[in-house]
Amino acid sequence: MPIRPLAPAHCPNCNKEHTLFIRRDAFECRFCGYRQPLSDKPPEPTKTPDAAVEARRAKLRASYAVLHPGNIERWARVKFESAQDAVHRKDWDAALESLYQSLEYQRGFLDAHLWIARISADDDERREHLEYVLAVVPNHVEAVRELMVLNGQITREAAERAATSDGPILQHASAPIAADIVTPNCPECGGMMEEVDGRLVCSHCGYRAAANARIVSDNSLTMALVEKRGKAVNWVVGEHMLECQYCGALHIQSLKLSAACPFCGSVQIVKQDALDSLQQPDAMLPFKISHAQAEVALEAKLGGWQERLKGFFTANRPVQISWQSAYLPFWIFDALVHIRRTTYERKPRQNRYMGQIYQTEELADTCTKLPVPAVKSPHPKLLNKLRPWDFDQLVPYDLRRLSKHVAELYTIDFDQASLEARSVISEIARWKHGQSSDENVTVNIFPMIQHMSFRLVLMPLWIANITEEDGDKRLGLVNGQTGRTVLGKAVKVK
Repeated sequence: MPIRPLAPAHCPNCNKEHTLFIRRDAFECRFCGYRQPLSDKPPEPTKTPDAAVEARRAKLRASYAVLHPGNIERWARVKFESAQDAVHRKDWDAALESLYQSLEYQRGFLDAHLWIARISADDDERREHLEYVLAVVPNHVEAVRELMVLNGQITREAAERAATSDGPILQHASAPIAADIVTPNCPECGGMMEEVDGRLVCSHCGYRAAANARIVSDNSLTMALVEKRGKAVNWVVGEHMLECQYCGALHIQSLKLSAACPFCGSVQIVKQDALDSLQQPDAMLPFKISHAQAEVALEAKLGGWQERLKGFFTANRPVQISWQSAYLPFWIFDALVHIRRTTYERKPRQNRYMGQIYQTEELADTCTKLPVPAVKSPHPKLLNKLRPWDFDQLVPYDLRRLSKHVAELYTIDFDQASLEARSVISEIARWKHGQSSDENVTVNIFPMIQHMSFRLVLMPLWIANITEEDGDKRLGLVNGQTGRTVLGKAVKVK
């Protein structure tokens, strides 16, 4: 005969003492009417768990530490500790039952949700509780990792490697790596497609490609970091070996996403290499500034007062300008930021300052569409001066738009770029929320990034290589969307 549980001494709702009594299937408070089922009847456990479940459970160790932010209900904590006792005994059914009872006292208790996902043998049940954890804590690494395993994004071995290793071994390819290529051909006549007024048009038969949907998806930074950390080797490829689909010639291409074949002139676009080391762009900003407009913008910049002033000291008049249109890769970051704002105020009293008064606020803010250059050349500081960009004009990546333009491969990976993005986002938060009109008030800002997502976007640029009268070389960049122009420093060529 099963032993009936004793009623708790205090009601968890009204905290009155000795007001709970036991009915057939629940506790009930005589004072406030609070009712608590004796058991939430969790889903039936798998009678014979498979080897993978047993292996996962065997690695679990009881832990009474609680990571839940905020207050925890008294009886929710008691049931959670009972579950940990059961984990120590390897009694998984009893542990699940106690965890579900803990959730009855406090539905949002994150540690109970997480432990159910750790113990349960049912994948759908695990997914439900992992998604709940991520809804509250979007960058919870363990929940992200386990959900990626359930969704087939990474293997169990990769997940364990991501949890325990220091990351993949960095390996540089010592020779050019073979790559799969595609050409931006017209589906009707095989001619080359070119961009006209934002639409793709065949230069031979006039075929007009249908406009793509304007939906561009984001990539979770936490998921991408887990996936990268789970790899055994991270390959760095400097050169690719391409075989032209038109003339069959083999040629080596360095750090280019698209370029013309040196033998027949056909455009070759890298899709992926043999080491699977490349991430394809997610989106791109189409060109809006023509070559003629870029020339006018550069001429106006070179004729500005700063350049005329420099002309009194150096022979900086341009004698030759060579142009190239290019798509350069940028990582675009979005972030959800939690901000703790502490205000210190010194109050004057009889011409003297007495003590300090402070107030702490918890704020939530977002930072969207922050571009970070994904190439080392041109210098990122120069590229950042081309802002702003109109990201409302983003379109999904379409390789046919590269038929008339060179496209560069990224040389700065997303994880390295995310460090720069975090620094910029923190500075923006401090500037935005750290202002005070009162000189007697000091504001301290502590930003914490809760979630980040990113996209790899190709941005349009007109690149001018300028040769000056004194022989110096100089770089000019024109934003291919807005016409904003910046000039690099002159470099003496020996």
